[in-house]
Amino acid sequence: MERRKELVGEGHRSFDALRRGETINRYTSEANRGWHEILNTDRQSYNTWTYTKQLPLIPIKEINGNSEIQQNPLY
Repeated sequence: MERRKELVGEGHRSFDALRRGETINRYTSEANRGWHEILNTDRQSYNTWTYTKQLPLIPIKEINGNSEIQQNPLY
């Protein structure tokens, strides 16, 4: 919790949650969604270890440069 307080707004939260396998809760109802846009239910709350979009896209430049590389299958 101390790390979250100290590094707020610096972009470390998602990496910390992934490392610990935590569940990200953006909001649970329309009343408390804050600044978030309306999201699909699968994106309002998700576990970082099982979320299908956790792996990043591989840049097309890398795929074109190496014929052995394939895009992550979840995209």
